[in-house]
Amino acid sequence: MGACCTARSGDRESDLPAPAIAGNAFEKFEKSFPFARTYCDTFERRVRAAAKKSGGDGKTVTLEALREVMVTKAWAELKEDDSRLCKLLKTSVFTDPKKGGISVDSLILFAILNCQGDAKCKS
Repeated sequence: MGACCTARSGDRESDLPAPAIAGNAFEKFEKSFPFARTYCDTFERRVRAAAKKSGGDGKTVTLEALREVMVTKAWAELKEDDSRLCKLLKTSVFTDPKKGGISVDSLILFAILNCQGDAKCKS
């Protein structure tokens, strides 16, 4: 899965190397997004920081706030409204229809499945 999240050596804020994109079409699609280049705990910290910037109750986040905290090269696609990443985040899977934002819980659950980190980190 990736490096252990309890071993805090090294820079966990920087992007991980791009994964080898091999396998079936679904695996290739998943690995093409920046989640695969980010540690799970780092992603969670950034999403929670964006939720604070978004105001409200901390359960939703705006795309603008995500753009402010996801500043690494892997997440550059987030700046383009018509990018695959933005389109993914705007789907009903992530949006909270009652609150009108992107659900923090949905983002973090997606990160558990797609970001790097060991079982201890993800639990």
